[in-house]
Amino acid sequence: MELKTLKEHIYDLLLAESEITVYSVKAPINAVYPCCVYAFTSIIDKTDMQDKRILEIDYWDDTGNDDAILNASDAVRVALDYYWSSNLIRAFLDWESEIPDPEPNIVRISQRYLIKGW
Repeated sequence: MELKTLKEHIYDLLLAESEITVYSVKAPINAVYPCCVYAFTSIIDKTDMQDKRILEIDYWDDTGNDDAILNASDAVRVALDYYWSSNLIRAFLDWESEIPDPEPNIVRISQRYLIKGW
C-alpha cells in the first residue's frame, strides 16, 4: 500500500476511534489537547516480499488526567486489530508504554505497531 493511502486510512481510523485531535508527524505549537500524533517508518528487507512499516502513535494530554488518552489508545488498538485483520494488511501492537514528561501536567502514552502487507 502506498504511504499516502496508508496515512489517509490511519488518519481516518484515529479520528473515528480516538475522539481526540489527530496530527500527522508533528503537533503544531498551538495543539489542541488531548491529541495524538502519528508517523510511519519503512522497514527495508530485500529478502522478504512483505511491505512492512512501523506506525508510531503518541497520545498527549495536558490536564494531568490520563483517562482520555487511555481510552483513545485502547480504542485504537482494538480498531487496528479488527480493521486490518480483514484485509491483506495486518497491524501488530509491538510496544506500548507510559512516557514520563518533564512538564508535570503532561501525560503521554506511546504505541508502536508493525504493519505488514501481503
